[in-house]
Amino acid sequence: MSGDNLPSIHQVRPPAVADYMPPAIQKAVLGYALRHPGTIYPVALGAAVGFTGWLFGVPAFYAASLLGILAGPAHAVLQIFFFHKKNGKRYLDSLKKRQEEYEESLKEVLRTGLKDCLGLPGGNELARHGMEQFSRVQDKMGGIREMLDLKLDPREMTYHRFLGVTEQACLGVLDNLKGVVAHVKSAASINPAYIQTRLAALKKREQQEGSLSGEEQKERAALAERAALRESQIKTARGLLAQNEEALTEMERVSAAIAAWNSDGRFADVDFESALARLQELAHGAGEYNIK
Repeated sequence: MSGDNLPSIHQVRPPAVADYMPPAIQKAVLGYALRHPGTIYPVALGAAVGFTGWLFGVPAFYAASLLGILAGPAHAVLQIFFFHKKNGKRYLDSLKKRQEEYEESLKEVLRTGLKDCLGLPGGNELARHGMEQFSRVQDKMGGIREMLDLKLDPREMTYHRFLGVTEQACLGVLDNLKGVVAHVKSAASINPAYIQTRLAALKKREQQEGSLSGEEQKERAALAERAALRESQIKTARGLLAQNEEALTEMERVSAAIAAWNSDGRFADVDFESALARLQELAHGAGEYNIK
C-alpha cells in the first residue's frame, strides 16, 4: 500500500481491546441481526399491510400482516442463534480492517519520525533503539500469527479474538514509539548548549558583581526550568522504550505458551484465556509510563 494512499492516523479509530471480548461480539451480532433488512423489511411491510387492511376494511390483510410482523423477529433469532459464528466473524473482520488501516498509517509515521530523530541532539541513541523495536515487534507479530495458524482453526472466532488482541499488544508498542518520537522532538527544540552558555555567563557575573539583578535571577530560573524539562522529555522517552522491552519479553512468554498447546487444538480453555489476559494487559499498559 502506497504511503500517499494511506489515511491519516487521525482519520482512523483503532479498535480497543474490549472490542474483541465476548460481550462486544455478542452486542455486534445482536445489532447486526436487528438492523438486517431481513428483520426490518418484513415488520415494516407487515405493519403497512395491516394498516391498509384496517383502513379499507379488508380482514384478509391481517393474516398477511401478522405473518410479516412475525417473520422479522424470526429472522433476527436465526441470525443471533444459528448464524452467530458467521456474524461474529464478520464483526471481527471489520475490526481487523480498521486495525490494519490504523497500523499501516502509524508505521508510515514512525518510519519518518524515527529517521528524523537520528539527526536531532540527544536523539540518535533513542531513535536507533526505537528502530530496533519497530523491526522486532513486526517480527514477533508474524511469529505469533504463524503459530496460531498451526494451533487454531482460522475459521473459528477464538483464532480471530487471539489474533486481534495480539495485534493490539503490538500496536501498544508502536504507540509507545510514537510517544518516543514526540518526546525526542520536544527535547530537541531545547538547546542545551545555549542554556549552559547563558548559565555560565550568569554565574560569572554573579561572582564578579556579588549578586544578580531581579531580571537576571528570573532568566536563570527560566533557563534551569528549560534544562529540567529537556531532561524530563528524554527520561520519558527512555521509559517508553523500557516499557516496550518489557512488552516484547512478555510476548516471548506468550509465544512459548502457544507453542506448548496441543497441535490438535485440544487445549484447556484456561490456557487460552490466560495467554489472552496477558496480551490484554500489555495492550492496556501502553502509554501508561509516568515519570517517577
